[in-house]
Amino acid sequence: MSLSSSAFFRSLLCFAPIVSSLGGCEVLPGTPTEASAICAEIARTVCEADARCFGPHAGGSAGATVAECERAQRMECDATIGALASDPRLGYDPAHAGALLVSLDEGAQSCWQTPPDVDALVAVFQGSGVEGADCTPPTPSSGDLLVSSLSCRDGLACRIQLRIDGSTEGVCRRRNDDTCSHPWDCEAGMYCSLPADWQPGIWGQCRPRRVDGWECASDLECASLFCDGHCGSASDERLSLEVPYSALVMASRPAMYLRLNESSGARHDEIGEVSAAASGGTVSRVASGAIHGDSDGAAGLAGGSFLRAPAPEVLADDEALSLECWARPDEVSAVQPILELADAMDYGPHVWAYDAGDEIYANFRDAELGAHTISSEPGTLAAGEWHHVVASYDGAHGVLYLDGRVIGTTDVTGPLRVEGDLLVGHRNAYGDAEALSFTGAIDEVAVYGHALSADDVVRHHDAGVNGPLENTFPLFAWTR
Repeated sequence: MSLSSSAFFRSLLCFAPIVSSLGGCEVLPGTPTEASAICAEIARTVCEADARCFGPHAGGSAGATVAECERAQRMECDATIGALASDPRLGYDPAHAGALLVSLDEGAQSCWQTPPDVDALVAVFQGSGVEGADCTPPTPSSGDLLVSSLSCRDGLACRIQLRIDGSTEGVCRRRNDDTCSHPWDCEAGMYCSLPADWQPGIWGQCRPRRVDGWECASDLECASLFCDGHCGSASDERLSLEVPYSALVMASRPAMYLRLNESSGARHDEIGEVSAAASGGTVSRVASGAIHGDSDGAAGLAGGSFLRAPAPEVLADDEALSLECWARPDEVSAVQPILELADAMDYGPHVWAYDAGDEIYANFRDAELGAHTISSEPGTLAAGEWHHVVASYDGAHGVLYLDGRVIGTTDVTGPLRVEGDLLVGHRNAYGDAEALSFTGAIDEVAVYGHALSADDVVRHHDAGVNGPLENTFPLFAWTR
């Protein structure tokens, strides 16, 4: 009889009425589930929760039926959890699989307020390797390290080290200390503290998972099992199976976010209480906005009209800044301001359509009024086309992005000038210089008190151009 079959019959005994008279049985919730059925059950739970909790507006199964969702998620599960379940070295246990499904169903009912539990998944695999057994991973990838770890039975750890010749060796051994040799080499509720440039042969310490608010480098470090630079609860971006543009922006923690979908009046800020008011004329609503598949529309600017909103107060305390929007100029014939931080006395960081209006330009103007500029080649901007624009500053360097790619960088000394208002499509008149305004449409304006990463910029751009991004359910991502 195989180990998997033996585990199955042991689990049946533990669920029998005579369980109280059996020694060594662990009573687990749920119905024992065979390896061939676990992915179908997980896919069903995940997709039903996605449709119920997130829905089309938040990016749930917007373009797919639940059945189509289940087929896609079953394939993802088969490639990760299913591959583990079918590996005879890992000792798949049906009783613990049933308990995993119960925990997933509880999380699904709360729309993942109780997150998926990676420890419950690990417990499904009882291992087959006795003490001293070879558990050497073929590669140091996360997936191979997980398989090596799960292959050791009875609480043994796969301790990985380097041989004298520089090759890797893994051996199933008992834990007699709190050291760890790879990311999966710790007990439940613990993580292995390793340097970012870890490789086999470097050891760390098993430490309790970090609580909310601590810095983190991976999901496994967090008690919540979600790390986005800090430990915390998961955003829609991490949990929904399709991630729309707005969810990506919100997950990037903006200080101000103007979706600009109103037909008139003040434009609502998704973050704060102060909205953007129209100035210098009437700001219209353009029916066709920048975001693919989004019917919310955009702000139409003409005849000197623009939007003004008080700059978020947090910018005064932050040492970094990002300005982001989508812009569609009606013409490319002259300089046109797109976004600018300014007050009545002077201006600060800004993004413009420059020169003949066909170049994208940014000035990361500092508090001493020093200019730090970046501009593209002529012909970069096209009339009547939407362009994704991001100017990002990390405290020392400014980066200008257009349509997901880097246009250029500049060194910046000291803090930026962030006083006054955010002007959308406008430059104030200063001295002999006349006021300037943008003619065209602007959409999805976001201001951040930190630098957007290059990956964030690309994801935002791709979701804007192509529609919601497909997401990997965390339980599948953790097992890769």
